[in-house]
Amino acid sequence: MIELIRNLNLFPAVPPSTDSDTLRNERIATKLFIILLILGTFILSLYTYFTIVIKTVHVKNPTVEQYTQLYSQYSQKLTCPCSKVSIKYEKIINVTVTFHQVCTSDFISELWLKYMKSTAITLYFADFRRFSIYTFQTLQILCRLVNKTISANLDDFYSDQYISTSTTPQNLLRIQIDSLFARLIISMENSFLQTFQLIRSTTYQNVLTSAALTDHYHTDVDLLGIPLSFIVARSNIWSNCDCAVKATCIQSAAIYNITNNRVLYTVSGMYIGCYLIEATLQSTLECLYNKTCLDMITSHVTRSLAIDWIPLNSSQSQNLANETIQAILDQLMVQKWNWSINYDSYYTECQPYECMYTYESRNDAIYIVTTIIGLVGGLTTALNLGILKIALPILKYTQRKKRRIIPIMSFQTNEASKWAC
Repeated sequence: MIELIRNLNLFPAVPPSTDSDTLRNERIATKLFIILLILGTFILSLYTYFTIVIKTVHVKNPTVEQYTQLYSQYSQKLTCPCSKVSIKYEKIINVTVTFHQVCTSDFISELWLKYMKSTAITLYFADFRRFSIYTFQTLQILCRLVNKTISANLDDFYSDQYISTSTTPQNLLRIQIDSLFARLIISMENSFLQTFQLIRSTTYQNVLTSAALTDHYHTDVDLLGIPLSFIVARSNIWSNCDCAVKATCIQSAAIYNITNNRVLYTVSGMYIGCYLIEATLQSTLECLYNKTCLDMITSHVTRSLAIDWIPLNSSQSQNLANETIQAILDQLMVQKWNWSINYDSYYTECQPYECMYTYESRNDAIYIVTTIIGLVGGLTTALNLGILKIALPILKYTQRKKRRIIPIMSFQTNEASKWAC
């Protein structure tokens, strides 16, 4: 075996040579070829193994579970184009609104309004029993108004389109929807309050009078036999405030004695003033949370109907009992906004037809083997050409040079021997 390896000749001359020097050169070329082939194969194997390659994977029609798993592993490299780029928000989000409990309480019901309505013309004009019907009607109107406003805005919002060319992951969709809805709430509040403020300003600037006669009173004058009727603004009535100068004049609401107009009971948190809307906005709902206060009011209402009115529940409210109605209205009478995202519905509408992701990896064993096999063929050809065109000619040239040097040295040795004799 050793002799076979020693005499291995991959580059025999054509026709085969018997010259010992030629055979020696061919065997040297063979050994050089084998060494270079082994070394080249080893280097190529190391390079192929340690080379980092980027691989792209395509997943056709992935389910939402598959997408979630892929996103958890390849969030930065994952792309899933949507079949449908625009989706109505009504398919994605569901909004529920929890209004302030006064808006669903008995205190804005028709039964309560009828209960509080007094026909006694002998009541003092500032008596709570006389004007409270307007206060609770105002609350009823405000609740209905904000309800309609919110419903209309939500309808518009639901009809808008969410646009995305690729599938949005659940956490990012939540962030986007939360941000969008927060802006929508602010927009609704600002729009409603600006319109409401315009109505208030118009009422005061145009000197519109109150049907409850809280900002003015009528007086009849006989001028030279001609009966005249005048409307006079109330002044120095509401805590020494003039309705002709200031629309927000108020004083605490009270129940008065019918005979002498003396205060029998002050209704906590409630106010009366020039304009009922302004007085209502500055009022609080303290009395409606207080069973004692409610019983005191109902005890002074002349009604044969006996109803045990249930007060508001402070434990179920995020608002303070002494919070003004204006502050509650600033939040559109909303106690809590609730919205939920239906991600499965969004994904169904998006319908990604495929997901693509890339990842970095070293080549596997099969790839390395097949690659080396392919490269060795080229390496063998290159080494064959290199040996035949470069190595063998160099070896032959070196051998010829040696042959010329040896005879000259032999001649010089013989001449030296003759002279010595």
